[in-house]
Amino acid sequence: MSVLKFGILALGVILLGGCYQNACGISSSYWDEKSYYYDAQGNYREKCPDNLIYKEKALQQQEQDALESF
Repeated sequence: MSVLKFGILALGVILLGGCYQNACGISSSYWDEKSYYYDAQGNYREKCPDNLIYKEKALQQQEQDALESF
């Protein structure tokens, strides 16, 4: 029984050990790897990379920020 518990714990550590929450969402990178640039009209833009796991929260936050700026 203790071997089964140890196996489940080890599997959890292996699978979730490389996941980090950053401003772009949940990814395998601890630091944000955004790209910053100015478009042709001179507007400042930030683009998050396609994260491996989850970025819906980050997209919702970007949409909310865009709505508040108008």
